[in-house]
Amino acid sequence: GAYAGVNIIGVQTLMELRWMIFIPWMLFGMFGIPLLQKNQSIATIGLFVFTFVGGLVLTPLIGMVMAKGGGAVVGNAFLLASVMFGGLSLFAINSKTDFTQYGKPLMIAFGIVFVGSILNIIFFSSPIISVLISGAVLLISAFFVLMDTQNIIEGAYETPTMGALALYINFFNMFQSLLVLLGIMDD
Repeated sequence: GAYAGVNIIGVQTLMELRWMIFIPWMLFGMFGIPLLQKNQSIATIGLFVFTFVGGLVLTPLIGMVMAKGGGAVVGNAFLLASVMFGGLSLFAINSKTDFTQYGKPLMIAFGIVFVGSILNIIFFSSPIISVLISGAVLLISAFFVLMDTQNIIEGAYETPTMGALALYINFFNMFQSLLVLLGIMDD
């Protein structure tokens, strides 16, 4: 999706349409894919559509980082997110600690960070607050990887698609946060 966004559709076009893509994408992930669970084949197709559009959602951020000459930053952010994700999943698989109970505190923390990011967009427009928010999202996403990996092992998700969706969203948030942090540090 990000490749198609950068090379076929265009960063500028997706920048202008970002809210018209982001809001339906978010709502489809929250409500659409869970509604498709009765038919696993359609739910899997829905997950692939969701991940493709997720790449389109990231295109404006990737384009901004690349415009500053940070093509390597995009690769580094992806590599770092992949290594972190894999390491955290392996840790969750082998850990004796039960991370499945972290759901409520993580959702509260994520809600606070979400409200803080909205306030920063509307009122403050502070790069320092953006860095803090990206760091907090990265940390929260790391704990979500631990929790969701153990939930998948314990069979807490009704279908494999829902477990895959949870892990994809965690990876998406980690990659996006690292892209912001590394893009700012590269500037």
